[in-house]
Amino acid sequence: MSSMIDTLAISKRLQKAGDTPEHADAVAEVFGMVLQENVVTKTDLREACDKLDRKIESVAASLDKKIESVAASLDKKIDSVVARLDGKIDSVVARLDGKIVGLDGRMLTLEQRGEALAARYDSRLSRALLTLFVGLTGVITVATSLLMTHIK
Repeated sequence: MSSMIDTLAISKRLQKAGDTPEHADAVAEVFGMVLQENVVTKTDLREACDKLDRKIESVAASLDKKIESVAASLDKKIDSVVARLDGKIDSVVARLDGKIVGLDGRMLTLEQRGEALAARYDSRLSRALLTLFVGLTGVITVATSLLMTHIK
């Protein structure tokens, strides 16, 4: 790295302030060496930035690979859970379908029993009404006879 410090100007300034030429030259030289070791040039900064850019790109590529790996792993796990839940749902649907079919059968049986009972009671009711009608006809006939005998 080239020196950006004008050590001659520093030495002259120190001599002007009353320093001896040997002492002023020595102080200027030490000052120049210290600054030269601690000063960063544009080239140094450019190299450091390039190095950081490469490191950032490397870390980004590594993270991209890890993210892709995690995403693939999560996709597999999600697919597995979806498949497992689909199986459970299908099982529940099949069970419920079976129960619905069973309930349909029971309802049909109940409807048939209800229709049979209704037919039986309709028949009994018809016979009872007929018997009642015949009985009332007999009562009316007897009542009419009694009335006729009373009227005469």
